[in-house]
Amino acid sequence: MAEYPTEAGSPQTSTPAAHAAVRTAPRHRPRRSSSTPVRRQYVSFAFYKLLPEFRRLPQPQQTEMLSAFATLVENNDRKKLILLTYSCLGTRPDVDIMFWKISYELDDIQRFAADINRLPLAGYLATPHSFLAQTKRSTYIDKIDSSHDESRTVIKPGKHKYVFVYPFVKTRDWYLLSNKPAKASWTNTSKSAPNTNPSASTTT
Repeated sequence: MAEYPTEAGSPQTSTPAAHAAVRTAPRHRPRRSSSTPVRRQYVSFAFYKLLPEFRRLPQPQQTEMLSAFATLVENNDRKKLILLTYSCLGTRPDVDIMFWKISYELDDIQRFAADINRLPLAGYLATPHSFLAQTKRSTYIDKIDSSHDESRTVIKPGKHKYVFVYPFVKTRDWYLLSNKPAKASWTNTSKSAPNTNPSASTTT
């Protein structure tokens, strides 16, 4: 999902005497100070499903409820909460809409969820799936290049029309493994092989 630039030195030509007297210092990218904390983002994927009872309501009542729902979304404070909406109609039978929420404060994500629960429409909404995560530096890339940038800690959504959400969870058994070669094999695989497990990552 990310590209990591490499530096290639150009060939050096010099006389034997100059080569013996002068050494070219290797170039290094500046390392991020370990004392500088990385500000991480909270990321939420919340899926909602309209209950069949809603569609049996009189049309004016449906319109009024949906209008209040749309107003809540449109009035979101984008400086505090990045909010993207995705329709799931025709793609999944268990959900109708998904909210992708991103914020530096967990309170903002919870506040929006609470605002939805206060709407009249909330009595006709179910939440089949809800995922919460936090951005972080890649522990695998750190082993290759500990000075890599912090691009994984800041999400810039909305670049594509579709988003695919693949929940990925490592079990306790993984962390209890004492077999270092097994973990090393996983690290090497994650660097070189494409992901073929549809439940193993999140991508846009």
